[in-house]
Amino acid sequence: MTPKPLPLRPEPNDEETILSFLSRLAAMNGVTAKNFAEDNLVKRQRWAYLRK
Repeated sequence: MTPKPLPLRPEPNDEETILSFLSRLAAMNGVTAKNFAEDNLVKRQRWAYLRK
């Protein structure tokens, strides 16, 4: 399944951490950072690990 692009994307702030950026990205799209990570990041990490 191909993930859909998120409709709202913030511009990164100078010296912003990736966690801060991802938290803002999730909030702008109406989800919690935890749910965003579970739905997007963890699955992709598992997929990348399995491809090695």
